[in-house]
Amino acid sequence: MIVAKNVSYIYPDETVALRGIDLKIEEGEYIALMGENGAGKTTLAKHFNGLLKPTTGTILIDGKDTREVPVAELSKKVGYVFQNPEHQLFLPTVEEEVSFAPKTAGYPDEMIKVNVEWALNLLNLEGLIDCSPMELGVGEQRRVSMASILSLKPKIFLMDEPTTGQDANLKLTVSKALTELNEQGTTVIVITHDIDFVAESDILRVITMLNGEIVADGSPNEVLTDADNLHKTYLIPPQVVQLFQRLGMKPVVSSSLAGQILLNKIKEVH
Repeated sequence: MIVAKNVSYIYPDETVALRGIDLKIEEGEYIALMGENGAGKTTLAKHFNGLLKPTTGTILIDGKDTREVPVAELSKKVGYVFQNPEHQLFLPTVEEEVSFAPKTAGYPDEMIKVNVEWALNLLNLEGLIDCSPMELGVGEQRRVSMASILSLKPKIFLMDEPTTGQDANLKLTVSKALTELNEQGTTVIVITHDIDFVAESDILRVITMLNGEIVADGSPNEVLTDADNLHKTYLIPPQVVQLFQRLGMKPVVSSSLAGQILLNKIKEVH
C-alpha cells in the first residue's frame, strides 16, 4: 500500500511541484496518472520509490516512511521505468541488461534465471537476448527497460510513458503485459499522456493532476468523460468519447461497451 499524507515538494530552484497531496493506493490496483507537462505526475511517482523525499508531509510504503528506507531497498519493492529508456540501458546485451538488477540485489542464480525468462517472455523479447540494447529501436528499448525492472519482481511497478515509440501492435503487447502483471497481484501505476491507451486498456483508476494538485480521482469512465475535468487538465477526450459526443449520446470509455451500445442503437433503428 502507498499512502501520501499532505505531501508537498519544492525543487532546489524553488519550483513548487507538489502541493498538499493526500492519496492512498491499495495493493493490486492498476492506475493511470495523467495531466499536462509540469503537472507533478513524475515528481509524485519518484516519491513512491524514494528517489525524491517530501519537503513536507509523509510517504508510506507498506507502512514504512520512505525517508527511513534506503532507495536500494525500496527499489526491490517499487520498480520504476523512466520516460527515456536509454537512461537505464548500459550493458552489451539484452540478456545481461535484464539480469543486472536481480544480480545486483543478490538474488539466487536459479531465481535470476526464472525471473529473467519470465520478464523476456512477458514482453516478447526472447529473440533479442543477444542484441545490444543501444542498437534497438525506441519501442524495443522501452520494453527492455521494462523487463530489466520486472526481473526484480517488484510489488509495485511504476512506468513513465509506456507507449512512447510503440506502434499499435507493440502498444497492445505492452498493454497485455501490464494487465497480466496486474492480474498476478502487482500494483501497476502508469504515467501517460496517451488517453486512448488508458481508455482501451484494463486500467481501473485514473488520477488527473494540475499544478501539483490532484484534480480528479475515479474510474476511467468517471474521469475521462468529464468534460470540465479534461478541459481543466488540458486532456483531449478519448476517440470513443468524442464519437459519442458527436452522436449526441452519453459517452462511455470502454470500446467494447461502446460497440455494444452502438450495435443496439442500430438494431433499434432497423
